[in-house]
Amino acid sequence: MNRTMPISPEKTDGPILRRHPAGRLFLALFIMLILGYGSSSGQATFLIHQFTLAYKGDLKPRLTIKADYWFNDRLSFSSYLYAGPGWGEGVAGAGYQLKKWIYVGFMIGLQNDKKHPLRIMPNFYLSKGKFSLLGLFGHGFKTETDRFALQFFYNMKSFKIGVEGIKEFTIYALGPRFDLTCLNRPPLHIWVAPYWDFTYGKFASMFGVYAIFGKKEVSGVD
Repeated sequence: MNRTMPISPEKTDGPILRRHPAGRLFLALFIMLILGYGSSSGQATFLIHQFTLAYKGDLKPRLTIKADYWFNDRLSFSSYLYAGPGWGEGVAGAGYQLKKWIYVGFMIGLQNDKKHPLRIMPNFYLSKGKFSLLGLFGHGFKTETDRFALQFFYNMKSFKIGVEGIKEFTIYALGPRFDLTCLNRPPLHIWVAPYWDFTYGKFASMFGVYAIFGKKEVSGVD
């Protein structure tokens, strides 16, 4: 398949939090969630995730931060920030625990695109027994900046193995994913995933490390 679009935007109009005044709101929401971590009226979960895409001999680092504030056992407020080479986005919204093993959420916010700043991210997380399924669907309107992830895992005490399908801007890729728990308190994980990119017919891989702070189970990782 002959395509000329890069797998990630190479140009940027400046950091999203500086370029859009409303973007500062997302940063404020994160700070509020962190400050409210010990509040007795609810509980918060905070995740920081650094990972790198290795593709065509290049290393492309990314950083994501996700925070969930739980008002009760079912309803949560969620916010998410992503920063990568030439790209940034921030979304916030609500999540709901339909059943003990089913979580669904929807977030809306801004992306680093002057002409098309609106971005949405519907998501879900299913967990039953030793199996889990995560879906994240970041969509930027009228742009080629979609980032989707669908992860299926078999979970053991300190290790999980599964299959992940991703859309990373212009590539579609599929491969196994391996996740190892290095520390229990706070939970610290390292992971690696080799992929086959169906768009350009190339091998790719991702590897990363993430930490989770909070007592409630986080609704998936990306």
